[in-house]
Amino acid sequence: TLNNPALAILFGIAFTALLQSSSSSTVIFQAFAIQGLLSYNVAVYLVIGAAIGSVTPNLLASLTANRNGKRAAILIALINIFPIILTGIQSLSPNDIGRQLANTHTIFAIIAVLVELPFTGKLIWLAEKIVPVLPEENQQMEDRSLVYMTQLTKVPAPVALRQTQREITRMGHIAADNLQRALDCFFHYNSAKAASVRSHEESVNILNHLIADAMVDLRSLDLSPENMRRVSMMTIAVTDIERLSDHAENIVEYIEQMNTKKAEMSDAARKELIDMSKDAMDAVYMALDIFEKDDYNKLDQIEILEQHVDDH
Repeated sequence: TLNNPALAILFGIAFTALLQSSSSSTVIFQAFAIQGLLSYNVAVYLVIGAAIGSVTPNLLASLTANRNGKRAAILIALINIFPIILTGIQSLSPNDIGRQLANTHTIFAIIAVLVELPFTGKLIWLAEKIVPVLPEENQQMEDRSLVYMTQLTKVPAPVALRQTQREITRMGHIAADNLQRALDCFFHYNSAKAASVRSHEESVNILNHLIADAMVDLRSLDLSPENMRRVSMMTIAVTDIERLSDHAENIVEYIEQMNTKKAEMSDAARKELIDMSKDAMDAVYMALDIFEKDDYNKLDQIEILEQHVDDH
């Protein structure tokens, strides 16, 4: 029955999916062919099936992967499905079926890549059509990239400092929003909210490293002692902001532990925590506003909110 090329390819796909290894499948088919149990015309389609079947681990893994993981699996599948010219490959190693099959496997992979190269953009477009890009994915990509600190060494020092201040403020709002998201998760828990907090916490960590690396460029500018002091203060601010998102993740962990232990809060305790969290978030957003605008008139209000939190 394997004399039918279509059935041979399907068998090669299924066999490789079972072994989770196209290399192992190819070696087995090669051994059978060398022993005379398979002809080249049968074995070659089994090898092609093995090459196509090599994508099955990726496709299976993508079932639990994020959306980019699913797109990657689809791309691998699209790249691997291409025809080859069998007679030309046979002529490279006459009377040596083992080498013929090895050449088939190698040439198949090379041709697949060469044929795919001009259509890379189309393949990505197709993968994104099959698994569409969601608005939150675009937002995540933006959150994990620098927006303002992209050309610090090409602008005057005062402009570079202002761009740095804006970038840190942007990071601060991402971290503060994540802290608010974590508090919402704490009082109204579900797994999707917890996953969102952890995803945004990773975004803050990535942005933190990007900003820290970019701030190294500030040292190469002709900065006055006062501006050097500002750079030092901004470095400390970045660290404090990153801790906000760390605390957000901790809050999610606390509620998950409480749920595991089936612990419950009294109504009075819940109200106390809600009041405390509101004061804390008001202070955070107010601090970010002060940092962004260099307007210190609201510092007294933050002190009052801080005292409220302490009193709780």
